[in-house]
Amino acid sequence: MIHSLAVDLEVFENMISFTFVDLKDYLDKFADCKGALTDSLTVEEITSRLDKVKSWIFYVSDTDDSQMLSIVDFFEKMRPIEHEDGSVDRYDLYGYNNQGYDDMLIKAFLMYWNRFDNTKQLCLFLKEVNDKIISLQDDKDALWKDKLLNLIRKYRVHYVTVDLFKIFALNSAGVNIDKDTGERKKYGKSLKQVSINLKWYNLLDFKLPPIDDEEGDIYRKRNEYKGMTNEQLNCLITADFSRYLLPRYVKPMLYYNKNDVFLCCEMVRQKPDEVILRYSLGHAYRINFLCSARSNIADKLLNKFYAERSGLHEDAFKNLRTQRTALSFNKIIFPHIKFKTKQLQDLLEEMKKVVIYRTNKDSFVREIEFYGTTYTLATGGIHTQDKPVILKSTDKYVYVHHDYTSYYPSIMISYEVVPAHLNRKVFAKMVDYFKQTRVKCKHTDDKDGFVVPGVHNKLAAEALKIVINAIYGKYGYENFWLYDRLAQMRVTINGQLMTMTLCESLELAGIHVVSANTDGIVIKLPYDKVDVYNQICKEWNETNKMSADDEHYKILVSLNVNNYFDIQSNDKIEYKGALDPKQYIKDLKKGYDMPVVATAVFEYFAHGKSVMETLRNHKDILDFCKTQNVGRQFEVVYQKVVDGEVVDVRSQRHVRFYVSTKGVVIMKQHVSTGARSVLASGKPVQILNLLDDKDISERNIDYAYYYEEAYKIINPIKLGISPNQKGNSKNKTLSGKSLLKKNFGLYNDLFDNEEEQ
Repeated sequence: MIHSLAVDLEVFENMISFTFVDLKDYLDKFADCKGALTDSLTVEEITSRLDKVKSWIFYVSDTDDSQMLSIVDFFEKMRPIEHEDGSVDRYDLYGYNNQGYDDMLIKAFLMYWNRFDNTKQLCLFLKEVNDKIISLQDDKDALWKDKLLNLIRKYRVHYVTVDLFKIFALNSAGVNIDKDTGERKKYGKSLKQVSINLKWYNLLDFKLPPIDDEEGDIYRKRNEYKGMTNEQLNCLITADFSRYLLPRYVKPMLYYNKNDVFLCCEMVRQKPDEVILRYSLGHAYRINFLCSARSNIADKLLNKFYAERSGLHEDAFKNLRTQRTALSFNKIIFPHIKFKTKQLQDLLEEMKKVVIYRTNKDSFVREIEFYGTTYTLATGGIHTQDKPVILKSTDKYVYVHHDYTSYYPSIMISYEVVPAHLNRKVFAKMVDYFKQTRVKCKHTDDKDGFVVPGVHNKLAAEALKIVINAIYGKYGYENFWLYDRLAQMRVTINGQLMTMTLCESLELAGIHVVSANTDGIVIKLPYDKVDVYNQICKEWNETNKMSADDEHYKILVSLNVNNYFDIQSNDKIEYKGALDPKQYIKDLKKGYDMPVVATAVFEYFAHGKSVMETLRNHKDILDFCKTQNVGRQFEVVYQKVVDGEVVDVRSQRHVRFYVSTKGVVIMKQHVSTGARSVLASGKPVQILNLLDDKDISERNIDYAYYYEEAYKIINPIKLGISPNQKGNSKNKTLSGKSLLKKNFGLYNDLFDNEEEQ
């Protein structure tokens, strides 16, 4: 039996706290809820249930060690118990970055709790460990070489760690590019930001009041702060978790701590499949995936399967790479690829002469217009230069999405595209196993048995999809043993040329290709050409050793290739990007930005409902919300009038708000310089970090703002004008933004000419 607890720690110079929540009990308490809790419960109902969830809170301070032995005993009871039947009782601890942070502090506590003369020394030591982890988090080499941290890291705890931060890849939510060096650095997403995606009722930061006399007197006893005023101390000690925590602040700190633990529970409740997937795979393959993102799952399974099939130990191939100095397309392009039209024949001959020396997106690019559609061929794959569009099927024709089945993996298998340093037959068979097993899982009901022992077929299919899709990317990743740029180019270059042969055959048969990308094409198929279409696809599949599935659209509404929705003939709806009202929960890395706008756009195109009608009838205030996260070097402030004077009010850094007819203008202010800049384009907003049960009619929503935001998406689609389209002053062509302005009589050549590049 697995006992599941969620955990979070807080560390101050004079205190450490441990908060645990029974995850199963949390899930049981909210078992009747679908989606976000706020979708089905009032805030009062949520808080009432939360109060009844089993939890344990412990802390030790410089003046209070009464709970010390209770903490030690709590962890001791997590020791796994093996029964006579071979089953094991164990504890799994869920957290957010707990593998990299909480685990280290727990280990440090358990190692050193009885090695100091008093709790003051223990707390200071734990704060030192805390500060070391945080200061070295961006320097992985130093983090792993530090002697103290290495010693702590080796301590064996009794529980199993489940790190939600890693599972959902929130440790690499985005990339910052250094302006000076061009270096790309990944950054993570805070639990507070994730809470917004979860539509959690309480967006809570821990914020202490300014240092007062009581706290100031504690600092002034130290040499470095002697003689300083409270004002001076407040300027020097700005981080709340670097403060001495006075007894009166303990209760709100523990409340904050518990709120964070509930958030971890809520992540599991709303995204259970991701967690179940890792348990199932771990059981099937005897690998721990409980702190693994999808990409890491792929790495581990590839290592395991290639080792088993090649008979080699991982150490024998994990450092292998094939380095290339030049890549000749003549050696890459498959000999069976041929075209019928002179235009594409010339393109093929030109491409056979290409030699590239790097494989970034700019190393090879060709554009070609064919039957009114402009195609871009590049190192990463093919795509058409799509404009915003509305495609509706009629009684004369239907729009069809011809979706290739595992296109890149199929090329790897069919043509044995394998890194030069690996056994060609072994690797190709391994990839084929992944593909065939996934197909079998996808089309087998659980009642007919598990294809992968112990794993539900749906989950197994998803896991194998992860692995299959990762292989191509690994061909171009220098830090993995599949690296071979030639193999990567053989996949992408031939993949797009084969796509072009299909597009050519269809166009010559009078079937127009509307759009193309790496995974498939969209065509306008007249009903009187269905048989011709089927024959062309059959011949193409046989020639290229491929397969595909067709989806028939009732309607496709697209802003661009990354932002669209479609309604299929079976009434299935697919969304992507800004047109998906639920993208923020499907992918927790996504930012949260007024999903009501996407809802209004969908209703407008799908059901002909006016935007304002959708907005005014929408009852969830959180769907009107935007968020603003600012760096630690800033704080969020707004101004209000008190007794006839304008005063600054400081808010927490993580802010959730909606645009209101009666609100405040929020700004970010640099902690050191005091420099300010407005947020939310200077619109008046209502901050809604803590949700209440007020009726939406009392919220003073600025519906006109959301109406305009919806039409920023609707108008480009209706007019077929991309807002990102660049202008050209030499050719006197306007940018997309200027074209939209001109359409609505807002273009001013005195000022808007400056936009053209």
